[in-house]
Amino acid sequence: MIYSWGGQGSYKNTSSAGDHHLYAFEADDGKGSWSIHDPDDDTLFSSLYRSVRGAYTTCHGVGYHLGGYGERRTDERFTDGTYVERPLDGLLTYNMATQKWTNESTKALEYATWSGRATCIPSIGSSGLLVFMGGAKVKMPAFRNVSEPVSFTNITLYDPSSKEWYYQQTSGVSPDPRVDFCSVGVQGPNNTYDIYIYGGWNTWNDKTKAFGDVWVLSLPAFKWFKAEVDGSKRGMHGCALVGKRQMLSIGGNNWGKDEGWKDKDPWTQGIGILDLPSLTWSSENEVEWDNREVAKLFASSMLSSTPRSTDDPKSDSSPDKSSRTPVGAIAGGVVGGVAAIVALVGLWLWIRRRKRNTSNHSPQNGDGEATKQWGK
Repeated sequence: MIYSWGGQGSYKNTSSAGDHHLYAFEADDGKGSWSIHDPDDDTLFSSLYRSVRGAYTTCHGVGYHLGGYGERRTDERFTDGTYVERPLDGLLTYNMATQKWTNESTKALEYATWSGRATCIPSIGSSGLLVFMGGAKVKMPAFRNVSEPVSFTNITLYDPSSKEWYYQQTSGVSPDPRVDFCSVGVQGPNNTYDIYIYGGWNTWNDKTKAFGDVWVLSLPAFKWFKAEVDGSKRGMHGCALVGKRQMLSIGGNNWGKDEGWKDKDPWTQGIGILDLPSLTWSSENEVEWDNREVAKLFASSMLSSTPRSTDDPKSDSSPDKSSRTPVGAIAGGVVGGVAAIVALVGLWLWIRRRKRNTSNHSPQNGDGEATKQWGK
């Protein structure tokens, strides 16, 4: 099931700003259909502002959405000028089994964020552990144009079980601040978990700079490594883990050029595939065959019946280098499997449980009075 909520209309297009439904797509043998999945009790749901550029992920059947901002193209209840963007705080949750929404307090963070990314580590605790990084932040209430970057030297963590917020300092040279990058998480061997980030934009010191670099945050060491491979420069793209070893990037645009949204994508259909163990880019997905004979059967069948394109772009990566990032940071891409919860206890113990300064209010329980997204 694929869920869709919120978003932003195209330039000056406010036609979708009044559509507050939650949509779900269910695949069916190569086809599928969309349906509305609004909750039966929509008291909270109907009060939520539709937003864009929040940090979102799923963990143990629950969807999480942190921050983002709203304006006239996301929600008709914003009546300011077209380009006035209102940061929204609160951590929205959606239980896919019960269809229940909550809006958990983020007062402990003391700021609202947008254009960062979220990753779930499912094997930590009973409900997983959420990792938030990057993007922009601003104290509430405020406008988006007074923001400052969220440093990659400081990682924000959230425990859904206790509803507690934490932070952890990182080591190593960290990525430059950026927004609208993409990220994927990979379970690794030897009790490790690696988070890969790719691309994004710098909107502070150089508003025209786009990134094409790849970085790895290795856990539980919380140490950054820069991969010796670059992809096409882009931001606002999406990434997903494919199988056990590949990161798929799709879409985005390059603000490193004037009218970068008109820039032709060097990748066919905007899709690039990064092989994580070898750190090489390509435009084709390589299947991990369990049996060589099966691979031969499919190869002979497909070659005899399906013509291959002769103009596929070549990989724009350099040959594999033995001096690349240390194995400990990259090995997570080699073995995907899910480790036992006990195997990652070290990560939980490693985290410095220093809670952010809070007011006299602790994070609210979603069953109580809902926190406000805007105007606190």
